[in-house]
Amino acid sequence: MPHTFKDKDGKEWPVVVDVTAVRDVRKILGVDLLTLADGEDVADSLIIRVLAEPVLLVDILFVLCREAAEAADISDRDFGRRMGGDCLDQAADALLAEIVDFFPNARDRQRAKKVLATVSKILENAQDQLDAKLDDEAIQKATSGTLLSPGK
Repeated sequence: MPHTFKDKDGKEWPVVVDVTAVRDVRKILGVDLLTLADGEDVADSLIIRVLAEPVLLVDILFVLCREAAEAADISDRDFGRRMGGDCLDQAADALLAEIVDFFPNARDRQRAKKVLATVSKILENAQDQLDAKLDDEAIQKATSGTLLSPGK
């Protein structure tokens, strides 16, 4: 059973990653779904790109959901308009989970799950650090009076 996500309008979309889907995404977008974290630079990995580039995520999803969109008379532009906020997070999770499940070798699936878990921890830690820094700066500005001062 494929992973799914709901768009902003509440429509549920199945995300299916199979050989045809991998081939279509390669051909149409030049993106290889099977290279989750290849290469030396984790920052340029497919996982990070999918999580950091919502346009890329939506483009990949539309290729994967194209038949369902066409059946519902939803264009790629309309599909994009339905995507934003929390549904992007759910869609990324569905896509990444489908990619992991696609790997035919159990060891490859386990390795991909570990990569996803590691990247998730790294991103969560980065978010926590950013939140702490913003909270500290906000407190400093509020106590020094510069938060409300014009021109600063």
